[in-house]
Amino acid sequence: MNTENPQPGPGFSGPGPSAELGDTMQLLCGKWKLQIISFLLKNGKTRFNALQRSITGISPRVLSKELQDLQQHNLAKRTILEAKLTAVEYELTPHGKTLEGVIRIINAWGVQHSEYRQ
Repeated sequence: MNTENPQPGPGFSGPGPSAELGDTMQLLCGKWKLQIISFLLKNGKTRFNALQRSITGISPRVLSKELQDLQQHNLAKRTILEAKLTAVEYELTPHGKTLEGVIRIINAWGVQHSEYRQ
């Protein structure tokens, strides 16, 4: 067994994961964030209720919390619509849209992994 520390890969500054990787993992962790981001990437501006109906199993409370978190990190934008009843819609910010490549890579890896497991 090799007891030497492995060389850090690209984006790593030492023997352990970078702080940036940890921040990214914390931001995108959980069951819902990647699903929300993926949906908004595919569909653009979406009203809250439509978003909730499209993500099976998410409660309004959890969706609201996840969207607030994405807004705090400048990944999603909330727009209040002027209508008879107050409605809001969400969309990714330009910064949030930069996650498209990351999500495509994660999805491709998931496909390969499922084939590997068979």
